[in-house]
Amino acid sequence: MPNEGPNGAFVVQYETMYDLLYQQTMRRLREYVRVKEGVVGTMTAFGIMGGTDMQDISGERHGTSSWQDTPMYRRWAVKQDFINQQILDQEDMMEVAVDLEMGYVQNSIAAINRRADKMLVDAATATAVSGATGTGTSAYLTTAPATDGSGGNQIAVGGTGCTLDKMRLARAIFDAREVGLDEMNMGISNFVWVTNAKGHQDLMSQTETTSTDYIGVVVVNGQEERRKCLSWGGAFPL
Repeated sequence: MPNEGPNGAFVVQYETMYDLLYQQTMRRLREYVRVKEGVVGTMTAFGIMGGTDMQDISGERHGTSSWQDTPMYRRWAVKQDFINQQILDQEDMMEVAVDLEMGYVQNSIAAINRRADKMLVDAATATAVSGATGTGTSAYLTTAPATDGSGGNQIAVGGTGCTLDKMRLARAIFDAREVGLDEMNMGISNFVWVTNAKGHQDLMSQTETTSTDYIGVVVVNGQEERRKCLSWGGAFPL
């Protein structure tokens, strides 16, 4: 047997941890939707009440009251079941120096978060389950919207991909429809853009979104404090 000297007492170093391969690990959209906890059953409803208008009663003392039928709607969420099973034998735990169990848990949580985001993205343009008992449907309006808030929901302005013209029109539609304006004015929430990697690339190819000469000028008491272009923030890829 050859003499190995002190090297014979060295312990061969194995991996002591695993890093997750680059992937989306955190959820990105759940905080922007309504969440109902503790649901029992396969479906749950979200009630929606539409707006009403004030009635002018000037000059109608003791006149007939004009009753209004408040518009009310229901949208339904249907339960879906998923599973993420990974095999880890007891013998494996005894023979490796890595905490595989914790790594598997982290990997599964990342898969859960990605699936949740995908479901929200798919639901945004899907046909909704509606009606008092969940037997109706409400299709996503693919017709073009107008800046006064009328029309459909699908924007197609100038060419393909994500452009500033499309973003401006989208914001105009949200403003006209009063979507989230009160919350933004009170500082409770921000206006959030969600795009994919291609859409982000399209935006970054436009000078208006990458140059501080066009976007992000902040003026306080007549003094410009900083400039922040869109490439640094304001939209995050999904």
